[in-house]
Amino acid sequence: MNLPVIHQKHWHGMWRHALAASGLWLSAACGEVTATDQEPMEGAGTPASVDARRQAVVESSCSPDTTPPVVTCAATAVAECGTHVTSYHAEPEPEVSDNCEIYGVWAEPIYASVGTQYTYISVRDMSGNSASCATKWTILDTESPVIDLAGPTEMTLALGEPYAEPGYSANDFCENYGGLFPVTISGSVNSQVPGTYVLTYKATDRSGNTDIKTRTVKVLATQPVSVLTGNTTQSRLRHTATPLSNGRVLVVGGYSRNAEEYNPGTRTWSAVGAPFAAHRGHTASRLPDGRVLVAGGAKSGSASVEELYDPAQGQWSRTGLMSTVRYDHAAVTLYNGKVLVAGGSTSEGSGPVLATAELYDPATGQWSATAPLNTARRNHTLSLLPDGLVVAAGGVGADGVPLSSVEYYDALYARWLPAPSMSTGRTAHTATVLDNGNLLIVGGLTQDPSLGATAELLDRSGSSRWFPAGSMAIARRDHTATLVRGKVLVTGGYNSQTGIQYSSELYDPKTGWSGFSASLNEDRYKHTATQLDANTVLLVGGFSNRDPSATTAELYTFP
Repeated sequence: MNLPVIHQKHWHGMWRHALAASGLWLSAACGEVTATDQEPMEGAGTPASVDARRQAVVESSCSPDTTPPVVTCAATAVAECGTHVTSYHAEPEPEVSDNCEIYGVWAEPIYASVGTQYTYISVRDMSGNSASCATKWTILDTESPVIDLAGPTEMTLALGEPYAEPGYSANDFCENYGGLFPVTISGSVNSQVPGTYVLTYKATDRSGNTDIKTRTVKVLATQPVSVLTGNTTQSRLRHTATPLSNGRVLVVGGYSRNAEEYNPGTRTWSAVGAPFAAHRGHTASRLPDGRVLVAGGAKSGSASVEELYDPAQGQWSRTGLMSTVRYDHAAVTLYNGKVLVAGGSTSEGSGPVLATAELYDPATGQWSATAPLNTARRNHTLSLLPDGLVVAAGGVGADGVPLSSVEYYDALYARWLPAPSMSTGRTAHTATVLDNGNLLIVGGLTQDPSLGATAELLDRSGSSRWFPAGSMAIARRDHTATLVRGKVLVTGGYNSQTGIQYSSELYDPKTGWSGFSASLNEDRYKHTATQLDANTVLLVGGFSNRDPSATTAELYTFP
């Protein structure tokens, strides 16, 4: 039987005549009385009519009526918090009956709060006999708070512009209906440092339900600028820096056995275990599956040391060894996934210069010999062109003189082919593949010191010839060159007359060199430069007069 009940909180503790309030009407035959939903007769619900009917019951065959009404309701029920409930909201619905006539039914609502609560139904007949039943409610909170962020969820600030929080609020239907709910914020915005900052807003109720919202704030430079970021945990000289597939940067070696990762999101460094050896003058190549192969730059007895780093696991493992110990060699990951290593020397800073080359197969973890270089070389560059050819350029030969010779490695036929020579011998130079497939060679140690400022371009559009590409403002060696938005950023390096450099320069393939760009915070050479995103390059370590510890790092950012 459905009993219409008006659920209003102010009913609590107050008696209401069910006949008058709910339109519940009862048959008059004593001994056969049950609840019905018939329309009341005129005046039937007034106090006078109720008293008259009570008197009729007393004078009827039910008199005296000592039998209480019968009421049953669900023993248990479950509801979500933040609502009003009565026993009539439970299943099965309550049932009410009496041997004569029911005077009233009362179902008092409760406001559901998390935990255990009870609702009651009370019944009284015309003779004053009463009965009741109770429903035990388990009140749950399965809904999370709701966070509302004022203002945009993506913001942009100019470098140096203060960040002002637009505001936020949260509401939880169960715990603070109509009020404010506490919100915790993690993250911060440093408007003096270009980059993308993420603020995280979190609200959790007592039942553990959580809502999380984020706001992204981009701080943009209006002109090129370089700012310091977190220091490395170890000195970094003659190290490598490898961009990982997770967006972080792995730094290995450089007079330290420990390795570490840079997190661009937090601008912090974290140790990632110790490799099996301390590497210097080594190479670090990212494999197609995301692992990093560290080759050479270390030995155990007379054998080389090669190892793998797995960023997904944060673990190091041994792998197959090269056929010979190598320092100051070069490596490149080919389009077939294998790693080509060529040249180098058998000891750090001295020893025979090598012409041998070998291939690492990630599928087997083993090395195999490939055709040797036509010219033994160390401190040279290896560059993978879009057509699959690898360019070995410059370096130092067996006589210690910078080489101008260049050769191509054809991976399809596993052979080295002669290529046009550069205009001058170069070592400790840089080689950068441009967006158009041409190769830009910049600076380096040259026999004529004045040529250390020059650059030249290998044109692969058809003729495969070298062309002059202008000159930097100063000669540099052991600098870095990074392709950023189609342009080449050159940072730091060493100049034989002025020493270690703070300066940077920019090369545009369309317009050439544009002179000095933003200054670095530290003078650096033999450092590393790794592109983080379309606008940002991470500079790490290197020899420095200002930072002898070689632990500083900085972010070079374009507008």
